[in-house]
Amino acid sequence: MKHLIVALTCILSFVASLQAGFAIPDPATQAVGATDEETYKLYQAVTGAEWDYLWRRTTVQIAFGPDGHITHGPWGHPTWRIIGSHTILLKEPDGYGKGATEMIIRFNPELTRWTCIDWSKGRGEGIRRKPNPAAN
Repeated sequence: MKHLIVALTCILSFVASLQAGFAIPDPATQAVGATDEETYKLYQAVTGAEWDYLWRRTTVQIAFGPDGHITHGPWGHPTWRIIGSHTILLKEPDGYGKGATEMIIRFNPELTRWTCIDWSKGRGEGIRRKPNPAAN
């Protein structure tokens, strides 16, 4: 009887969560931090889009891969993860610049621009060149 009550409680919690709000269409996105509607919007905005990274009068293109890797950019092999509805953490496992291994990117409310303090502690910014056609 105890197991039945636990099972029913789990099922009712699951059904309530589905009725209460947003269900992420692709559960694989949870691996990079898209766990609710707001973070999923950020995921859609960054993946599949073209971005310019502006740093010290230099502009380079970067791309956020859907698996949490930066697939195009001037750095080694950083990974990215959503840590807030408008915030992404980049990690460079081997360090970059002056030994920095993390960079936090903060997006504007429209998810079209971002600012950061980069690997070498300088200010940087990003601008979306072309949106993800699959994003809403």
